[in-house]
Amino acid sequence: MSSFKFGKKANSSQPSSSQSLSSRDTAWNSLLSTLPIVEQSLGGVPVPGVKVAVGGLLEVLKGLDVRERFSSLLYQALTQLFGAYKTTHSTAKTVTELCEHVKTLKNAVLGPIQECSSANSGSTLPPELDQVVKTLTSYV
Repeated sequence: MSSFKFGKKANSSQPSSSQSLSSRDTAWNSLLSTLPIVEQSLGGVPVPGVKVAVGGLLEVLKGLDVRERFSSLLYQALTQLFGAYKTTHSTAKTVTELCEHVKTLKNAVLGPIQECSSANSGSTLPPELDQVVKTLTSYV
């Protein structure tokens, strides 16, 4: 016969952040929805200022709720903006590297070939290659 133990499992870990976040959100939403009911029910209580205090607390908590939601939206927007920046920065780096390769092509390959063919009155390059060199140097 197996015995059952009550309580936490021996190998259980802390709840994940999504579980605790969900529990926190549930508790927060419950508080925000319960306080108006408490405020309304305090109308008949003969203690002066209690209803006003609960109403003030409710307004403060609503302000915090709006602030937290705004912070969450701001965080999401900044995360997306940073991702776009990383992509743009990576693209700009790639374009810069491409420009450096084109300069190397022009200076190390096309320039000497063009100088060699210009130095000789009769081009020593085959006509097809001479045309390719002229076309590429016109783009660079």
